[in-house]
Amino acid sequence: MTNRLENLPNEILIEIFHYFDARRLYRSFYNLNHRFNTLLQSLTHLCLIIWSLKDDLYDDLFASRVRTLVVHFDVIYTLSRYINVRHLVLFHSKHEQICQIMNEGFHLETISLISPRCFYSTLGVYEMIFSNQFPRLKFCHLTNVYSPSIELRQLSWSQSPLLRSLRISSHDSLIHVAILNACPNLSSLSLSLFHLDQTPLNVQSHRNLKKLKFIINNLRWPSDETIFETFFCTMPCLERLVIQRSAALPDILNELQQFDWLAKIILRRLPQLKQFIFYLQLVNTSVMNPLDFNQYICQIKKNFVDKFHNYTNYRLLINQA
Repeated sequence: MTNRLENLPNEILIEIFHYFDARRLYRSFYNLNHRFNTLLQSLTHLCLIIWSLKDDLYDDLFASRVRTLVVHFDVIYTLSRYINVRHLVLFHSKHEQICQIMNEGFHLETISLISPRCFYSTLGVYEMIFSNQFPRLKFCHLTNVYSPSIELRQLSWSQSPLLRSLRISSHDSLIHVAILNACPNLSSLSLSLFHLDQTPLNVQSHRNLKKLKFIINNLRWPSDETIFETFFCTMPCLERLVIQRSAALPDILNELQQFDWLAKIILRRLPQLKQFIFYLQLVNTSVMNPLDFNQYICQIKKNFVDKFHNYTNYRLLINQA
């Protein structure tokens, strides 16, 4: 295998190396020969994925060239060791791991906190994120986010004008209000909520927001669709909209055949929209006869096309589970 790789030009080898985690890369190729060593030392955007507490033999050789650091579970890492890291991803993190972001993370450009396990530390780092405490931060992926409140350590968010892209999931039905007020220059927002509450009229308009993905993780669709109207009023220059809804069979079929797909609200409130995708996730499809099910699907798709018959970039995508 090594002999075959040696026959490849440097450009292709470097491209291949980008698919390796830094530790695996060095275990596989370091000290095989002078050429491989030289190529490894030329890589300046390494990705390191840490699964265990044990340091690797080669960590000190590449630590200064790690740009993306991914840490799983409660593994203790030392952020200051990776002086050029710009992208940090923590899965199931605890207090000690999150505190390192608060103390050493001011050079980060992206932060992802996936399913953190320490509630109060997480609230503290969220306060810093949404109060412009990370001067280089442009993107965040945050799960289990809650709005600041007086009852919770009297936290408050000011504004983070540098944040451009956010991916948020929350059970807080008004988290979008806090997000929109704290991030005036967002261009892209992915928002996953269990349900959506009415957006207050005093939320500022986000004219820089061009892309929105909105997921409702609830089989019950809001009965009052005017909540979408006040929501979309805050983003008049939106160009790409993705909405994802889940629905259980067979009860939902009759409703979907008459469903408006938010057509009136979208056409009225989003005049600059160029692309609209509605993802419909149908569950319990096995309870129906396949022929009957396919007929219903055809009727549902026809209903969508009828609502947006003049808009070729508006699509309905149906997934079955």
